[in-house]
Amino acid sequence: MILLRSVFLTVLILLGALGAGRAAIETAAPGVNRVALVVGIGAYQEAPPLPNAVSDARAVAAELWRSGFEVIELLDADINTLRASLRVVSERLKPASQVAVFFAGHGVQIDEQNFLLARDVELRGTVDNVLRAAISANEITNTFANSAAELTIVILDACRNNPFAPAEELMPDAQRGLRVATSDDTPGLAPIIVRSPSEVLIAFSTSPGNVALDGPEGGHSPFATALIQNIQAPSVPVESVFENVRADVLKATAGRQEPWISDQLDRDFVFRTGTLASGRGQANEVDTLGLLPPSLVIERSLWNTAQISGQSEDIEAYLTQFPDGSFADLARAELERRTKVLAQNGVVQPTAFTADSASRDIKLLAGVTFPVDRAIAPDLLQSLGKVRVLSLPESLDLRDQGGQPIHPGDEVEGTGLAAAAFVVGERLAGDIGMLSLEDLSGTPGADLVFSVSVDFDTCDLVAGYPHDPNRVGRGARLELMKPLLAIAACQSAVSRFPDSPRFKALLGRAYRSAADFDKSRHWNDQAIADGYSAAFAAEGKMLLLGQGGPVDLEKSFDYFSRAAALDDSFGLTGVGEAYLFGRGVPVDAERGLDLIRQATGLGNDWAHTLMGRIYENGWGGIAVSPEAAFDWYRKAAEMGDPSAKLELADAYRNGAGTPVDKNAAFSWIESAAGQGWTFAQARFGLEYAKGDLTPVDDAMAVYWYRRSADGNDPEGQYYLANALIDGKGTDPDPELGLALLQIARGTGHVQSILKLAELAEKGRAMAQDLPAAERYYQEAWDAGFMSAGRPLAKARAEGYSGRIDGEGAVAVLREVIEKSQNSWAMRDLAALYKAGKAVPQDPAESARITQMAVDAGNEYALRELAQNLETGFGVKEDKTAAFETMIRAAHSPSAWARLDLARYFAQGVGTKPDPVRAAYWFARAASVGDAGAAKAAAERVAGTDPDAMITTLGLLSQEATGAKADRTTALAAGEAVLAARTIARADEAAIFDAMKSLAETAPLPAN
Repeated sequence: MILLRSVFLTVLILLGALGAGRAAIETAAPGVNRVALVVGIGAYQEAPPLPNAVSDARAVAAELWRSGFEVIELLDADINTLRASLRVVSERLKPASQVAVFFAGHGVQIDEQNFLLARDVELRGTVDNVLRAAISANEITNTFANSAAELTIVILDACRNNPFAPAEELMPDAQRGLRVATSDDTPGLAPIIVRSPSEVLIAFSTSPGNVALDGPEGGHSPFATALIQNIQAPSVPVESVFENVRADVLKATAGRQEPWISDQLDRDFVFRTGTLASGRGQANEVDTLGLLPPSLVIERSLWNTAQISGQSEDIEAYLTQFPDGSFADLARAELERRTKVLAQNGVVQPTAFTADSASRDIKLLAGVTFPVDRAIAPDLLQSLGKVRVLSLPESLDLRDQGGQPIHPGDEVEGTGLAAAAFVVGERLAGDIGMLSLEDLSGTPGADLVFSVSVDFDTCDLVAGYPHDPNRVGRGARLELMKPLLAIAACQSAVSRFPDSPRFKALLGRAYRSAADFDKSRHWNDQAIADGYSAAFAAEGKMLLLGQGGPVDLEKSFDYFSRAAALDDSFGLTGVGEAYLFGRGVPVDAERGLDLIRQATGLGNDWAHTLMGRIYENGWGGIAVSPEAAFDWYRKAAEMGDPSAKLELADAYRNGAGTPVDKNAAFSWIESAAGQGWTFAQARFGLEYAKGDLTPVDDAMAVYWYRRSADGNDPEGQYYLANALIDGKGTDPDPELGLALLQIARGTGHVQSILKLAELAEKGRAMAQDLPAAERYYQEAWDAGFMSAGRPLAKARAEGYSGRIDGEGAVAVLREVIEKSQNSWAMRDLAALYKAGKAVPQDPAESARITQMAVDAGNEYALRELAQNLETGFGVKEDKTAAFETMIRAAHSPSAWARLDLARYFAQGVGTKPDPVRAAYWFARAASVGDAGAAKAAAERVAGTDPDAMITTLGLLSQEATGAKADRTTALAAGEAVLAARTIARADEAAIFDAMKSLAETAPLPAN
């Protein structure tokens, strides 16, 4: 069919290109949660490419989105992304959910199991190599079928050709089935047997054991073509949809390919309800993953915008996002034409694209608010003379250029009708009805009928506030937005609808997602001037965080309050937090909790997460309840809040409110990462590096760090930089690591600033640069990071900048102590006054601050206190007290306190001399692992009587067999004693090693 160039409804462009009918954007019945995972893989790293798999997936994703599914779209995904996305879907399912999975790509049958292959599948080596980048279709089906979902639909268009077979064995048409030489060599996919109490439908693109065709390059596979067309039919039962798909595929392939389904459905299910969708969500409920719509939906919407506006900037925005898109050639040709006209005439009028004269579609795009106030009508309208309006859609308010209404029966000129205002009086999207005209001018083709439809603006699709009570569509989470796309779309919307407060607020949000807070506040303030509720809430948040200006708690509270007065759930939450914590208003915990609970009643997922933290920490006088916290986190996570998923993971990790379940903890972090939150991806990589929830895998850690860094997340950049500098899990690349740290530093990421300081200080990955180290520490300190205080004080005291600044060091340490009661800063300050280098020596003050550190619970400060008591530094000399204090210090992890205690026993400081105990504490010092302490201990033991050494080992052996020691420790002690007796008087170093080995396992002796 002819490719029309009028302003098409986003999804209707797709349908028009496929030759399908015109259906509205529908949703499932209220309360039904529909989730879909759509995968298309064509650019395999080793397997032959599949030209149509990605385009098939994009088209199916768009159709499922139109049918009310929340779609996760994966194009050319690797196995890690695929697994993480499956986890997102799995964690999303709850009672009454409906889940759909579509896979287009290579599939293989191995031992009667079906495996779907990711982009990075390896074809060399054994079957195990293949399966490392494969997902079991049987496992997916059974997992979802046995979840809380009431309905599971799995559609497999897998099997396009056989990369395992020699080239001469491949059929002339690309196929979607693989044959593994080491398996049973069965082509195609095997049947899937599902045992589930829920309802399941499995659709294969071809019958079991056969292969499916890929279709002509640049088009769709026969199965995908039929599926896309038949999903569109309203109110058609799903079994009938697939019966029609089967018939269409058989016809298209001349019987070579026969789709096959297996179902156990009792309830009626339809993809399309036939009901026009509302653009406004139910109440204020956020229950959504907050993902962007499928790529094809966004592409069509951007193209619509370009056609409506006629602006070169919008055409360029389309090309930036979709350089290889369906309309890229048209877009480039139009830009080239405009460039030529500009060169010839010096001016280009931004005219909109015109429709083919045969088009009878009038397409409207949502504007200022619904109603719609702008439209592009087909050329055919403008070519008409006088016409009589026969009928109008019920929801269409048609007005002439003077603003007067046009009613059925009125006579108007065709050109006047083309310039009329088409206003939709409801928040609707999709087809709204027919405009029927009678031609009174004698033009052939009298009695003309035009379909009229309306679409959401791209700005609403990619930047909408999920919590906005006036939102159009679902909206997108801030952390999942694409800043450049959102800015381009919303700039266009503001240009086309300069009076729309919604678009001004969304342009402000788009700039906020790009961390351009000055421009964000500029546009947000304009929306505030128009009284837009979400803009008030956003302003409150920016003032609370100091984005685009200084922190101002009182103004933040005011803006949150104004949003709350307009029924904005985010505003309610902000006001509740302010009362709870006294941010810009006196503390009123009861009122704060009530407001936050009101926000949870409106479905605000962040309010749910906040309630979890309230119960976890006992804020607002609430009794601490890990169980209640866990329940709130679970609800928020199931609603799609990724931050709640991380909280829930920590609850499972630590057994807070639920039994310890490390598998569940891992799953929830994976779900947050798979959702696309770059911060969670960095956290997920860290799990692989730590090895707490999963075996250590540095390469996987780096993989997720890279995913996070690619999303411009400073956490991911920081962790990836460390890996590159250390060469851990990846090839060393210190230069790139330093560059990433500088990028993260530019966002204010304090850990990256401190890392740069550390590297400059130590001369790692760069030449040592002490002045630069001090500047970095100062920068982190100025950003309010208390942890920068101690190293900054050291830099000042030691004169990194070339000038010793002892008073400056003291000032920083005193501020750290005052604000955080940091006992380590107390030790540092005491050391400064004790050394008397950067500042005059002050024994009394040093001793006083040392006692403060001890009182604050710092075990290492006990050693300094004992030394003060031993020497009378700043306190009255008391060697007995020194000895007793050093015993306490030696029971801390301090190797040097143990060495000092060994010296006390050897020299009789505050106690009688005891060489056995001295030898023992030398060994205990070495057992800590401190290299300096181990060397000192070895030197002291070298001249010790071997008999005394053996006696010490016997003492340790007896203590190791005490009531608290287990049998393994006792045996180890006995073996160490035996070894020591065997080598006594022969090898002092070996004796020492035996003593050290025992000291590492034996319990500490009584004082």
